[in-house]
Amino acid sequence: MRFNFGIAYNNGVDTFRPDFIVKFKNGTVGIFDNKPIDYRVDDTKIKLEALIKYIMDTNFNRGHNQKVVGGIVVKYNSVFYYYDKLQYHVLKKIVKIGRLLMNF
Repeated sequence: MRFNFGIAYNNGVDTFRPDFIVKFKNGTVGIFDNKPIDYRVDDTKIKLEALIKYIMDTNFNRGHNQKVVGGIVVKYNSVFYYYDKLQYHVLKKIVKIGRLLMNF
C-alpha cells in the first residue's frame, strides 16, 4: 500500500491526488478524479491527461494483463459518468461518449 499516492503532471513539477482509488472484485484497480462540470476546465484537462498517461504507462508495463482503469468522473442529471480518453471534451460530449459509472 502506498501512502500519499499522487500522479505527477506539469513535467513532474506538480502532483495531484485522485479522489478515489478502488479495487474491484476481479482485481482491477480503478483510479478516479471527480470534477465539477465545466469548472476550471484547463486544470481538468491537465489532470485528465496526466491520469490517462499514468494508467496507460502502468498497463503497458503489465503487458497483456491490464489491471488499471479510471478517468475523470462527472455528474449529470443524477447520473455519474467517467471519461477515460486522453483528450478532454465539453460536457455534452462526455455524456455522449463517456462510460456510465453509476445511476441514482
